Amino acid sequence: MMSRIKTFLYGLALIALAAVVISQQPPPARAQQVGPIYCSQSAFVSGTGRLKVITGTQGNKIYICGYDTSASAAATIQLKSGAGANCTSAPVVNLTPNWDLVAGVSNFGSGNFAGIGPVPPLLDVCVDFLATTGSIEIYYSQQ
Repeated sequence: MMSRIKTFLYGLALIALAAVVISQQPPPARAQQVGPIYCSQSAFVSGTGRLKVITGTQGNKIYICGYDTSASAAATIQLKSGAGANCTSAPVVNLTPNWDLVAGVSNFGSGNFAGIGPVPPLLDVCVDFLATTGSIEIYYSQQ
């Protein structure tokens, strides 16, 4: 009789443990979402040197959720914000460190990477390929 009670209690404990483990699973990821910001826009640019990717607007900040980039040869890139043609006028701010890309590798970033910004209103977002050639697509929200 005692072994049946022990077996029952062990089974009950196992069910309770499974319920706790299942309840601790994180919610499913939401594509390109940063808190209350939903990044439903994207911009693409390809070329050499510093290029404007997103144009700033009055009263709207830019939130960058992610990016995908590639280069056919080894390249170094950096995201910047600034004013004027290709973010050359002050205030110029480095949004990211320099990233070194390996030749032929794409998807260096991720469509649901979060945390760059907000970029203040009227400032643009640019990519600096630092004298190399590449392409980038940025997923963002402007609000």
